[in-house]
Amino acid sequence: MPAQQHELEHRMPVNTSNLKSQYADTCSGKIPELVFMGPVDDYTKEQHSLEHKLAAMADNLREITDLASDVSDWLGKIERQLDLRTLDRAAVAALIARIEVGEAVKEDGKRRQTISIEYRFVGSLPENKEGIA
Repeated sequence: MPAQQHELEHRMPVNTSNLKSQYADTCSGKIPELVFMGPVDDYTKEQHSLEHKLAAMADNLREITDLASDVSDWLGKIERQLDLRTLDRAAVAALIARIEVGEAVKEDGKRRQTISIEYRFVGSLPENKEGIA
């Protein structure tokens, strides 16, 4: 992406320079005004397109950077918990965003309920297990 961004950023001043040159030629009478207006529309459209693409690339880069930062933060928290022997309040607060416990239902003489855990930065696990209480 940096190569594409560099190419787009380089194209914008080239575009402006070409437009200025053609404007000067029109003012000096080298080319008729009608001939000048066609490329002006094309340059304007291209300039808007370049600006839009650069803005989209910047947004995409911000999203990727934020995601990488979130993953890095989460990995750091996980590394600090590698030697965890007991699950204390600080560990839960650092690693888990939310725990949802479903309504208890008795089946075959056993009490069952669903538990959903949403981890910070990574969300819920794809498959929630049903536990016996």
